Amino acid sequence: MVFRTLLILTLVFGIAAVLHQQFTDRAAAFSPPAGPTPDAAAALRSLSGVARPSKPWIDDFAGFSASHPGRWIVGRCARPCLSQPEAEQSARSDAARAVYAIARDQIGPGGGDEQWLARRVLADVRSGALANDALAERFDRPYGTVWAETVLLDASPARLDGLVDGYRSELRTRRARIRAVEFGAGVLTISAWIAYLLLDMMSRGYFTWRLRLIAGTITVAALLVLLGGP
Repeated sequence: MVFRTLLILTLVFGIAAVLHQQFTDRAAAFSPPAGPTPDAAAALRSLSGVARPSKPWIDDFAGFSASHPGRWIVGRCARPCLSQPEAEQSARSDAARAVYAIARDQIGPGGGDEQWLARRVLADVRSGALANDALAERFDRPYGTVWAETVLLDASPARLDGLVDGYRSELRTRRARIRAVEFGAGVLTISAWIAYLLLDMMSRGYFTWRLRLIAGTITVAALLVLLGGP
């Protein structure tokens, strides 16, 4: 009875760990925005009576795009930030959503690859990839000093295609590694249960629950590998 209980608990905790990993992966991915990102900088300028910036791509994005052919992406802060670095990362994260959508359409990833691609794009854009210009603004409000930033990315093929090609190459390597891990986990699981059956027959059932616990633990470990993925 004790070994049966341990086996059941092992399986339950293993499945719970898998579900937690899957939930964490989904939370890390981009979620489609419900609409245009609220412009915290514009709202703060209005409240503070600050003039509009002289940046053409902020003041008149349509006119800027018409006079500067290419694929331009503007990222904004959805809410005021407590520091300039925080505002910068917030604006770049907003712009990364559009970059991710372009990369996803070009690569066509599936399943867990989308989560991986979203994280890669976010990391690259946050580190400054595709950055062309930015405007950080500081506002002194009654409740304290806040920041907002607006960023401009150059997502033209000349700059973005290199990143996308790199993602494709990394995805091929990642998929090959996943297949190898899945194959190894499957072989390990089958071997564990074959060994259990043989040893159980040899011991005439004396160590049945001990052997089942070992085989069950190995199965859960393999399940974590198969469903959690690298």
